[in-house]
Amino acid sequence: MMSLALVLAAPPLAAETHRFTPTVFYTTYSFAHPPALRIKPGDRVVTKTIDASGADW
Repeated sequence: MMSLALVLAAPPLAAETHRFTPTVFYTTYSFAHPPALRIKPGDRVVTKTIDASGADW
């Protein structure tokens, strides 16, 4: 019961904002590709996308 009280009393972690500009692109989905970014629950990601020809930033 004491450990539950300690968990509930802990302040929530502050969410972070991650700015991500891709530099490597893949045309497939695969577990072999490394993660582009690691985030935690509540974090925000600001990014840009491109189309298949590499335009539209």
